Amino acid sequence: MERHDLRHRIQAVMEMVTRGEEKTALDFLDATRRRLDEQKVIRWCRPPVLDAVFATYFDQAKNQGIPVEAKISAPEILPVDEGELAIVIANALENAIHANLKLPEEQREIRCKMVGTPSVMLEISNPCAGEVFFDSDGLPITRQAGHGLGVQSIAAFCRKNGAICQFDLTDGWFRLRLVL
Repeated sequence: MERHDLRHRIQAVMEMVTRGEEKTALDFLDATRRRLDEQKVIRWCRPPVLDAVFATYFDQAKNQGIPVEAKISAPEILPVDEGELAIVIANALENAIHANLKLPEEQREIRCKMVGTPSVMLEISNPCAGEVFFDSDGLPITRQAGHGLGVQSIAAFCRKNGAICQFDLTDGWFRLRLVL
């Protein structure tokens, strides 16, 4: 709609300039620019389901005061089902958001990197308060009822698709690394 209405705004600005109301015209144009900037859609990658997941969870993080540093370079054609990979990413980002919410606001951050060549590699990391325990397969475990299902879903995806998955906690940063 904003783009559609732009022609009306341009006509109004032309009229203001004709009348010698340059300051009013500039203010009006600045307000229009701000509206358009607010409507910008960020595309994180080409695969639409992955793009939607990145956008949704990055927005959730930002809305909760968690800065996100993301470098996404996903291939257009994935070697696995896009929907299944999107669920892996959603589980990992949701876990990162929950972990961040346990920290003071100034310590919160999520870093997400994804590359598509030579193979698909994903790393999601976040600062972590407290200890994390790992089972004999290297999966993080929780003692809270109803938690840990996201990690189990990630592990099942990896088994099904022959992906390599590694979780670790180093120097106060929790990391998930996945290679397809």
